[in-house]
Amino acid sequence: CSALRRQRRQAFLLLCSVGKGQMRHLLAGLVMLSAVAAEDADCDPGVPCEADLPQLPPSPQLSPAPPIPPFSVQLGPCTTTADGNCIRSPNFPEPHGSDEECRIQLHKPTVLIVAQFLVEDDLPYCAYDFLQVNGKRYCGDVGPVGITAQGQIVWRSDASGESNGWELCIPPPSPPVSPPLPPLPPEPPQLPPLPSPPPPPPLLPLLFPSSTFVVQSGNCTVSADGDCIQSPNFPESYGADEDCLIDLYNPTRLSVVFFQVEADVYCDYDYLLVNGRRYCGDVGPAGVVAQGQLIWRSDYIFVSIGWQICVPTPLPPASPQSPPSSPQPLQPPLEPPTPPMPPAAPGLKYMSSVADIYNELESQRLHSLPLSLQLPRANYLLDGQELFLQNNNLTLVGSGPNGATLDAQNLSRVIRVAGSGQLHLKNIHLLNGLVPLGNGGGLKVEGSSIAVLENCTISSCAATEGGGVF
Repeated sequence: CSALRRQRRQAFLLLCSVGKGQMRHLLAGLVMLSAVAAEDADCDPGVPCEADLPQLPPSPQLSPAPPIPPFSVQLGPCTTTADGNCIRSPNFPEPHGSDEECRIQLHKPTVLIVAQFLVEDDLPYCAYDFLQVNGKRYCGDVGPVGITAQGQIVWRSDASGESNGWELCIPPPSPPVSPPLPPLPPEPPQLPPLPSPPPPPPLLPLLFPSSTFVVQSGNCTVSADGDCIQSPNFPESYGADEDCLIDLYNPTRLSVVFFQVEADVYCDYDYLLVNGRRYCGDVGPAGVVAQGQLIWRSDYIFVSIGWQICVPTPLPPASPQSPPSSPQPLQPPLEPPTPPMPPAAPGLKYMSSVADIYNELESQRLHSLPLSLQLPRANYLLDGQELFLQNNNLTLVGSGPNGATLDAQNLSRVIRVAGSGQLHLKNIHLLNGLVPLGNGGGLKVEGSSIAVLENCTISSCAATEGGGVF
């Protein structure tokens, strides 16, 4: 600024010494110097102006963290779709390979949708190619439909028998919820209306259909009251190459009114599939608590009369009883509470349910170490799934003076040992094993396997041959 002042003073001195012809040019230059001085009038001597200061770059914008995919392949050649919402077998939709193994991690409990499932069929054991979800194996054409999976999903294939494989997905996301409307302004106070009788309560909408059974596809029919499902054309013979898919919206105990289907040891031809198990011949799913879906299939030849399955009729309400004329006798004192179970014997591991035993057997197949389990409860129900040892080394010991009972409930064999398996039972009782078209209702020992029974009983078991042991 001081330099500009000196230049302006020199311009005034020069103006006085020039003629009129040059004065016009000097005045124009003076005006320009005055404008520059006015622009820098706010600048103090020795202090830089704001325009001369360096400009800082804009701060970067933080991007949101990417969402965590539902499936994470920890091991093996299984793949996920581009959006991460589906997991597939290796080489899908082409056939998978031999001797494959995958481990898929689920980051949270997830409901599974089966887009396709076709694996080598070995129901009900699934010992060759199988997909394991929540400790249960799936093979054939029956996948984990509607299962809420958690933890790890395991896929394995053996040395032969490749199929087209499988694809599992998660349900699509729900549409966004619209924001609530703003509340209405309060109405002005009104006089209370005259009292009137209250209106009847509105009927609640039905969450599920009134019928217990809902036929999604096929020619199976439902009775007029919705409490029975039957094969196509029942009570006449069903047809060939038929397929039905029936939905159950709630777990339902089944009552078999009639069941006559083409018989086969493995139910490979005509069968009704309930809870992942096939039923054929004249043995239906009596007393089974079914859930999810029922599947009916018939092959291209040899038809029979078919089947009809209902839900049990509820008992009528009890009529009120008149009060007794004489006083009731005193009730006996309550029994003392059951004392807690003692700790397991050294080298043994407590099993509180049959599902725990299945999980331990599956874990042993991976590390091939001997397994010793103690059963503290008096009775264990198998619920239609036999205890199957494939190359396992298992010791089962029943606790207490009466031991423990494995009850097959006349729905399956109790125990089967195959391959090079070794079984040692002590204080164990095998009960109600049934194999209508097969061998060994209580215990079946196959191949080079070994079974040792110590202080055990086998009772109420039946089969075509060897009702107790084969």
